[in-house]
Amino acid sequence: MALSQPSYIKVKNVASYDLGKMWDDIRASDDFKFDSSKILEQSLLLQPNAQIALGIGMYEWIFWCFAPHIDRPEPEQVLEAMWCGAYDPKRFTYIEFKREEWLGPILGPMWCAMMFATAMVGYREEGEIGLQEGLSYLPRLAVHVLPESQPFLEWLDQIIDKLKIFNLDIPKDPFENLFEENDQHPLVPREVLDPKIDFDINQTSVFINDFLSKVNPNNPFLKKI
Repeated sequence: MALSQPSYIKVKNVASYDLGKMWDDIRASDDFKFDSSKILEQSLLLQPNAQIALGIGMYEWIFWCFAPHIDRPEPEQVLEAMWCGAYDPKRFTYIEFKREEWLGPILGPMWCAMMFATAMVGYREEGEIGLQEGLSYLPRLAVHVLPESQPFLEWLDQIIDKLKIFNLDIPKDPFENLFEENDQHPLVPREVLDPKIDFDINQTSVFINDFLSKVNPNNPFLKKI
């Protein structure tokens, strides 16, 4: 599947500012100045599947900013695999890349984004600490590397509030536990992250089934089942 850039993610081309001054592979997060504690506090009020969707959404902001300058397939394959894993955890596999192969002001931040976001999707096997670390780290990374952080932060505030609809006690239906989830929380489709979509939770199955029907069967980061 060739994923399209969401219309709400509008970022300046990274060529418009000097990434070399923003990123140092040796220092990495030591240079981050943004305090994400309030975002973490609000995000922890969400149910786990909503937290996962939020983490992937933050990854998307970073990916689409750098995508025109990335000449390797893994970051987009990882994006597809994460959404598939959010919908059907049995298909998601542990992902790890060698740090020394992902260096520089583009690949360095992408490596960090991939590692923290995939740990969130794989939290069922890796532990809930992956959720908390991702919700804390990814906003700080995004603010540090995006040419303009304000649109991202405004989106984040809107979407955290919007995702609270998935905390509600809704009547059980066959789709809610389609993939035999143990946590019994409703799944959260990618479309929810678009502030312009007035999402109806009854549309969940339509969006998710459509996505899963188009997944690339040769994606190396998905288990074949």
